[in-house]
Formats: sequence, structure tokens, C-alpha cells
Amino acid sequence: MVSLGVADILAETDDPDTIAARLEAHPGNTRHFLDALAALGLTEKNKVVMPIPRLPN
Repeated sequence: MVSLGVADILAETDDPDTIAARLEAHPGNTRHFLDALAALGLTEKNKVVMPIPRLPN
């Protein structure tokens, strides 16, 4: 059995880059893994609202 300690890390932080560093994993793959956990209903995704830049006239 493999234990990554993901639940413990998620209890401390929700930043994907920090989670990847703690797991010593690739940041992009960590994001995919976290997305999969959210899709399975095992975690919730943070919703970050980013402003949409205005286009020049």
C-alpha cells in the first residue's frame, strides 16, 4: 500500500504548487490529480475569480 499523505497536506494548504512540492511531484500532474479528486467528490476545488482584461478599442 502506498501512502502519500495527501489528506494531511490538504488540511494545511490548498495551493497546487505547494502540494506538488510537498509530494515531490510534477506541478501539472498534481493539478490533474487534484482535479480528479474533486471530480470524484473527494475534495472541493477553490474557485478563484480572475478579472478579464479589457481589450483596447
